[in-house]
Amino acid sequence: MDAGDLADKRFRAWLQQRILQSLAFQVRALRKDRGWSQAELAERAGIGLLTVQQAENPEYLGTRIRTLAKIAAAFDVALIVRFASWSELLRAVQELDDGTAVPPGYLQEFSQRSPATA
Repeated sequence: MDAGDLADKRFRAWLQQRILQSLAFQVRALRKDRGWSQAELAERAGIGLLTVQQAENPEYLGTRIRTLAKIAAAFDVALIVRFASWSELLRAVQELDDGTAVPPGYLQEFSQRSPATA
């Protein structure tokens, strides 16, 4: 998978779907990393259990940004949604493949830094 593949419109469509599906895998990975059940995530995020189940389903691509924001808040992680270049999307997918699917929560990230770097 490299920038040369971007010339193929089908590859770009696949990349777009891959990044959307990766959100489902991230939600599940974050939840499991925290040791939470789906019901616990639903309660912490203020959403229904079915909504959590849909958010964790890589075949369901209809999770709303507002829902993802609530889930991100429950995990105390940032949610970034913006338009980007295809090469940036390619890099993002490659980073996910490198194991960066579970970002640390705020306290975990900043409690490991010294006061001078935080």
